[in-house]
Amino acid sequence: MSCDEIQKSLALYCDDGLTLEERGVCYSHLEVCPVCRARLAELRAIRRNLAVLPKPTPPADLVPSINRAVTVAATQRARRATTLGDLVAEWLQVWVMRYAFSSLTSLLLFASVF
Repeated sequence: MSCDEIQKSLALYCDDGLTLEERGVCYSHLEVCPVCRARLAELRAIRRNLAVLPKPTPPADLVPSINRAVTVAATQRARRATTLGDLVAEWLQVWVMRYAFSSLTSLLLFASVF
Protein backbone atom coordinates (compact mmCIF):
# COMPACT_ATOMS: atom_id res chain seq x y z
CA MET A 1 0.00 0.00 0.00
CA SER A 2 1.08 3.57 -0.59
CA CYS A 3 1.84 6.05 2.17
CA ASP A 4 -1.36 7.98 1.38
CA GLU A 5 -3.48 4.86 1.84
CA ILE A 6 -1.66 3.92 5.04
CA GLN A 7 -1.96 7.43 6.48
CA LYS A 8 -5.71 7.39 5.85
CA SER A 9 -5.88 4.20 7.93
CA LEU A 10 -3.58 5.29 10.75
CA ALA A 11 -6.34 6.71 12.95
CA LEU A 12 -8.19 3.40 12.74
CA TYR A 13 -4.91 1.56 13.35
CA CYS A 14 -4.33 3.67 16.46
CA ASP A 15 -7.88 2.95 17.71
CA ASP A 16 -7.79 -0.80 16.87
CA GLY A 17 -10.46 -0.27 14.23
CA LEU A 18 -8.87 -2.31 11.44
CA THR A 19 -9.30 -5.95 10.58
CA LEU A 20 -6.39 -8.26 11.34
CA GLU A 21 -5.40 -8.30 7.68
CA GLU A 22 -5.50 -4.49 7.36
CA ARG A 23 -3.62 -4.15 10.63
CA GLY A 24 -0.92 -6.52 9.36
CA VAL A 25 -0.53 -4.53 6.15
CA CYS A 26 -0.19 -1.29 8.14
CA TYR A 27 2.26 -2.87 10.57
CA SER A 28 4.44 -4.15 7.71
CA HIS A 29 4.44 -0.73 6.10
CA LEU A 30 5.22 1.02 9.39
CA GLU A 31 8.29 -1.20 9.86
CA VAL A 32 9.87 0.21 6.70
CA CYS A 33 8.45 3.75 6.44
CA PRO A 34 9.76 6.41 8.83
CA VAL A 35 7.31 9.04 7.53
CA CYS A 36 4.25 6.96 8.39
CA ARG A 37 5.79 5.94 11.74
CA ALA A 38 6.21 9.63 12.58
CA ARG A 39 2.59 10.31 11.59
CA LEU A 40 1.44 7.43 13.82
CA ALA A 41 3.48 8.85 16.70
CA GLU A 42 1.78 12.23 16.17
CA LEU A 43 -1.66 10.60 16.23
CA ARG A 44 -0.83 8.70 19.41
CA ALA A 45 0.44 11.91 21.05
CA ILE A 46 -2.77 13.71 20.09
CA ARG A 47 -4.80 10.82 21.50
CA ARG A 48 -2.85 10.93 24.80
CA ASN A 49 -3.25 14.70 25.05
CA LEU A 50 -6.98 14.51 24.39
CA ALA A 51 -7.39 11.79 27.01
CA VAL A 52 -6.12 14.06 29.79
CA LEU A 53 -8.41 16.98 28.94
CA PRO A 54 -11.45 17.40 31.17
CA LYS A 55 -14.72 16.32 29.63
CA PRO A 56 -16.89 19.34 28.83
CA THR A 57 -20.13 19.61 30.78
CA PRO A 58 -23.12 20.68 28.71
CA PRO A 59 -25.21 23.52 30.10
CA ALA A 60 -28.13 22.40 32.26
CA ASP A 61 -30.65 24.05 29.94
CA LEU A 62 -29.32 22.44 26.74
CA VAL A 63 -31.99 19.75 26.35
CA PRO A 64 -34.92 22.04 27.20
CA SER A 65 -33.64 24.72 24.82
CA ILE A 66 -33.32 22.18 21.98
CA ASN A 67 -36.83 20.90 22.71
CA ARG A 68 -38.19 24.47 22.64
CA ALA A 69 -36.43 25.22 19.34
CA VAL A 70 -37.80 22.05 17.74
CA THR A 71 -41.31 22.79 18.99
CA VAL A 72 -41.18 26.36 17.67
CA ALA A 73 -39.87 25.22 14.27
CA ALA A 74 -42.52 22.50 13.98
CA THR A 75 -45.28 24.93 14.94
CA GLN A 76 -44.11 27.53 12.42
CA ARG A 77 -43.95 24.92 9.68
CA ALA A 78 -47.43 23.65 10.50
CA ARG A 79 -48.84 27.19 10.46
CA ARG A 80 -47.03 28.15 7.29
CA ALA A 81 -48.64 25.59 4.96
CA THR A 82 -52.21 25.30 6.19
CA THR A 83 -54.21 26.31 3.11
CA LEU A 84 -54.28 24.55 -0.22
CA GLY A 85 -52.89 27.66 -1.89
CA ASP A 86 -49.95 27.69 0.51
CA LEU A 87 -49.25 24.02 -0.14
CA VAL A 88 -49.36 24.53 -3.92
CA ALA A 89 -47.15 27.61 -3.69
CA GLU A 90 -44.59 25.75 -1.57
CA TRP A 91 -44.61 22.79 -3.97
CA LEU A 92 -44.20 25.06 -7.00
CA GLN A 93 -41.39 26.98 -5.35
CA VAL A 94 -39.39 23.80 -4.76
CA TRP A 95 -39.93 22.29 -8.21
CA VAL A 96 -39.78 25.48 -10.27
CA MET A 97 -36.52 26.47 -8.59
CA ARG A 98 -35.02 23.08 -9.39
CA TYR A 99 -35.99 23.29 -13.04
CA ALA A 100 -34.92 26.91 -13.32
CA PHE A 101 -31.52 26.15 -11.81
CA SER A 102 -31.07 23.12 -14.08
CA SER A 103 -32.04 25.14 -17.15
CA LEU A 104 -29.70 27.97 -16.23
CA THR A 105 -26.85 25.53 -15.65
CA SER A 106 -27.48 23.88 -19.01
CA LEU A 107 -27.48 27.24 -20.77
CA LEU A 108 -24.25 28.30 -19.10
CA LEU A 109 -22.56 25.04 -20.03
CA PHE A 110 -23.80 25.34 -23.61
CA ALA A 111 -22.61 28.95 -23.82
CA SER A 112 -19.20 28.09 -22.39
CA VAL A 113 -18.68 25.35 -24.98
CA PHE A 114 -19.58 27.55 -27.92
